[in-house]
Amino acid sequence: MIALAAVGGLCTIGVLLAAIGAVAGTGDNTTATSHSAASATPAATIAHTSIPAPPVYDVPSTQNIAPELTVTEKKCFGSAGCIFAYELEIVTTTPVVFHPSKRYRVTVALDEGTDWERVHSITVVGEKAGVITGRVSSDTSTTPVVTIQSITPL
Repeated sequence: MIALAAVGGLCTIGVLLAAIGAVAGTGDNTTATSHSAASATPAATIAHTSIPAPPVYDVPSTQNIAPELTVTEKKCFGSAGCIFAYELEIVTTTPVVFHPSKRYRVTVALDEGTDWERVHSITVVGEKAGVITGRVSSDTSTTPVVTIQSITPL
């Protein structure tokens, strides 16, 4: 029994010495180094993984939208003034990206402060807005001026 234990111990020592000799005998540390580098790669990949930033959307303001009035018809009657047919829409004045599902009400006035002032509300959804058509009479032949009164999220 003692002899078997001694032989087993010697075998174990022999295997250990052979393994140490094989690693030390090659004189090449690349095996150990490349193994360490391979182990570190998954951790480095996980550490550098980033979550993409959510998109940044612009909000309609007088800095990036404006009312656009197109006079489609104009009939003047001397000193009595003129009748204007028009289309009114909201256009962007700078490159913008509005949230595609948010809605805003843009209130505009034609010739604000005059006795015939007209007020319209146009809904802007994403980068699309409705077009309003209308007719208005004026005591002058001057094309009406359009201004934004307010922009309200809906």
